[in-house]
Amino acid sequence: MVSLAASIFFAVSYLILAGGFYFQKKSDEKFYGMTWLALIFVMIQCYHVFIAAVINVIHIPVNLVTFGIFDLVAAVYFWLPVYKKKETQKYIYGIVDVIFLILVVVAVVWFARNRYYGFHLSINYKTVDPAPRFREAMDFVNDQSISRMFYAQVVNGTMIELLAPFERVDYYYRFYVLSDVVQLLMSGVMFFGVIRKYIKGKFLAAAGVIASLIFLLGYPLNSTIYGFTYLGMSLTLVAMLFVVTDLFMEERLTKWFHIFLLMLGCHAMFQCYALFMPVTYLAIIFAIFLKQYRKKILISKDTVVTCLAVFLFPCISGLWYTYMDVFVKDDVSVGSAISAEGAIYRDLYSNFLPFLPLAIYGFVKLIQSRKNKMISWFAPFFAAFTLGMFGLAYHNRSVSTYYLYKDYYMLWLIVCALAFYGVYRMTKEARVVTACYIGTWAFVLLFYVSGLENRIYNNNNLFMDSIKGPQYNDLVCFNLNTMKEPPYAEPRMAMAHYIYEELLETGKTDKPVPCAYNDDQFYWYEGVTNQRLSDYMYWKSDYDTFKENLEENCDYVSVMIDSRIYVDNQEYFDSMEKVFENEIGFVAKVK
Repeated sequence: MVSLAASIFFAVSYLILAGGFYFQKKSDEKFYGMTWLALIFVMIQCYHVFIAAVINVIHIPVNLVTFGIFDLVAAVYFWLPVYKKKETQKYIYGIVDVIFLILVVVAVVWFARNRYYGFHLSINYKTVDPAPRFREAMDFVNDQSISRMFYAQVVNGTMIELLAPFERVDYYYRFYVLSDVVQLLMSGVMFFGVIRKYIKGKFLAAAGVIASLIFLLGYPLNSTIYGFTYLGMSLTLVAMLFVVTDLFMEERLTKWFHIFLLMLGCHAMFQCYALFMPVTYLAIIFAIFLKQYRKKILISKDTVVTCLAVFLFPCISGLWYTYMDVFVKDDVSVGSAISAEGAIYRDLYSNFLPFLPLAIYGFVKLIQSRKNKMISWFAPFFAAFTLGMFGLAYHNRSVSTYYLYKDYYMLWLIVCALAFYGVYRMTKEARVVTACYIGTWAFVLLFYVSGLENRIYNNNNLFMDSIKGPQYNDLVCFNLNTMKEPPYAEPRMAMAHYIYEELLETGKTDKPVPCAYNDDQFYWYEGVTNQRLSDYMYWKSDYDTFKENLEENCDYVSVMIDSRIYVDNQEYFDSMEKVFENEIGFVAKVK
């Protein structure tokens, strides 16, 4: 339901809910404000995904209006105690929060300016993976319903629908890109929220800001560059669950509010990225069992009820939407899915070397402290999971390296968080040594990034055999070197805009306008022109079927001259009357 009124209603309802969540008194003690700002943002996303799962089953439209209504209903729960008791939650803020927020916003804006050409928000991803994700988000806007792993679909679709009144349909991709940028920002803020309680004093304040920026500019940034929308979101969800589970273990909130938050997070995890769901669920089950064991009620009705309340709905929803839609309806087996290779950043171990000693030290200290922190058992569970996947990938290739390396994005979150905790537990003298140690790696990185190493090498290659900087900071250097790759070609966008503006929007044709493109360009074309063209995927059938469907059902066709189908059938396409042409293709009337 694209309308300015719906967008305003949703925005107001969202702010009322977020305000109630923030101000309602949850405890007599003060909470860290940055942690809760990030937590509230992610939790409302999880809440919307939960609402979507429920109302979609009973065929209620999933859109801004329904979200706004349910936001107002939830807001009553939060604002009513504030009104009755005249009490609000107290939070802790410090100068470190302001400094971090400024730096993280500057970093993300700088990335968006270089990668997406600023406010143009151009399509610029290293893989075709975000194209079907954009199409799914457009399906959310068009159909007001959800399908399969729909967390990213709801989040991105909501952003598109919210801003849709301010742009033409064939420019909605800009809001998808903007949603990616916002999610990248939130991954950094949520990580900072995880470690905020350990930031005491100036040294740890500086270390916390640096650790958060290192985390953000590593695998989360890489995930955004590749367009792995759901993968980046899953890191933020797990970081959020670190905070919520720790609150649950410490009984900082009311029991059933804790359970509801855990349920929302677990449901979101299943619908965001099922690969990480088993380990996440195992870690939360372990947390529940450990808490019940220490209260001497492990074998009890309360344990059963708690587990059912946390996991029953997420599992039912996950099986209904994800398993049935992906593995049953599409006839895809788990084995075939997880053995498929794809484009991804690959580095076996070098990126973790600077931080692994600190992370191991932090993990040991965390275990010795006997504190109930989710990361203290999530880390070994996920490490074992990754080693198991590596064994299967190495032994018989039943797991692809593509899926193995997706684990590294989660390992980055774990290692960065544990490394900071290790610094937190160090003595003053050890912190000085650590600062020198990390500073050495940082110097090598700056030596390369500044161009000084290249200048010395180019001046006289006898100074060194080769450029060494990227070998010691491979991930960050890779991200920086790919930052200014050219975006999705402007001539392609010009063709898509012509088709939507001149043919579809004006009503010059009420029939589909398919494209004779290579498959890696096809999905972006579908999304930008807001068409669904499954009958014209010639690589899944054959040229004769494509030609038959084209001539029977279409008035126009868009053709790329570098596509396989054009090269193999050039005479046929060149015989058509062209109505638009540029250097990479043309739009023509079908005979």
